[in-house]
Amino acid sequence: MLNLNYLRPPQVIAALFNILRALDEEQKKKDILLMGVPRSGTSWFSQILSANGKLKLIHEPDNELNSFLALHYKAGLNRYPYLKKVEKHPAYKKLFDVAFNYQYSDHTSRLNRLSFILYNKPKKKLQESIKKHGTAALQKPIGSSAIAKFLVKGEAKKRRLVKSVHGLLSLPFLLDRFDVKPVVIIRNPLSVYSSYVSLKMPDGNRRIFKRKKLLEDFGVHPPNLDNASKAKRAGFQLAFFYKVIEKYNKKFDDLLVVKYEDILDNPLDEIKAICRELNIEYSEKIQQYIKDHMKKGSGYATYRDPKEQKEVWRKRLSEEEVQDFLEGYFMLENEFKFNLPQSKK
Repeated sequence: MLNLNYLRPPQVIAALFNILRALDEEQKKKDILLMGVPRSGTSWFSQILSANGKLKLIHEPDNELNSFLALHYKAGLNRYPYLKKVEKHPAYKKLFDVAFNYQYSDHTSRLNRLSFILYNKPKKKLQESIKKHGTAALQKPIGSSAIAKFLVKGEAKKRRLVKSVHGLLSLPFLLDRFDVKPVVIIRNPLSVYSSYVSLKMPDGNRRIFKRKKLLEDFGVHPPNLDNASKAKRAGFQLAFFYKVIEKYNKKFDDLLVVKYEDILDNPLDEIKAICRELNIEYSEKIQQYIKDHMKKGSGYATYRDPKEQKEVWRKRLSEEEVQDFLEGYFMLENEFKFNLPQSKK
């Protein structure tokens, strides 16, 4: 304990000030919760921020297609769960408690993969369940609680960056239970959709338009999109997610919203400013990672060619797909500005 008896009043004040400043700096080093919609740049962005080795990156702990813990704790929940601040869901809380506070066998581990094999839960079967029921598992697999405990190894030792592309709707629930710094990244919706098309990702169309209570809670009248094209449905889904982000941006003063295209325009300066905001050391490793990865990539690889990425949708989508998407997207308004063509419908 600090002994202040020998200090004179001015020295006491200075010492207390330094202590408070140190505590404030430590408080700023909160764990980070990074969210966005799938294919908005979360993986690329999170790997840049964690490149200095000072942050432990936890990649999509709530992705039930890849993480057995997520399959266990999200049983009965939608692919995009919607939990309000006041709701009680111990299992979902536990999932993120593990992500922030414990070491565990993640999606890359052999134990995780063996758990899926043991329960005969290949991705194809899980996708079919999500399509039919909205959830990968209607209930926890028998005996999965024991497996879940076995996958958790010990307490975390490093500051963490937890990245999720499926938990956005439950952000108020999570912020009420975890003292973390929330960050959301947004991207040109046409580029996001073009990535869904290129990678044949079902997450681009999870029938959000059918979730009446969710839509109405955000002041959106459920549209009739039963006979709409995939592009139009995807457009509406992304517009709704951006509307949600807009509302959360106004509600949570601590929320940092980052635009993917702004980083592409000026990666070094933008990342430097973001690191300052998040109290992350802007090291040479981060700068080198950016320089090494600002080139053309494919699939899920985290390489980004700025010139190609800014309007990559022009190469991937037909004019009909673009117009169908815009018809769905412009059904809702949000404050975020992107370089989008006018809808002709």
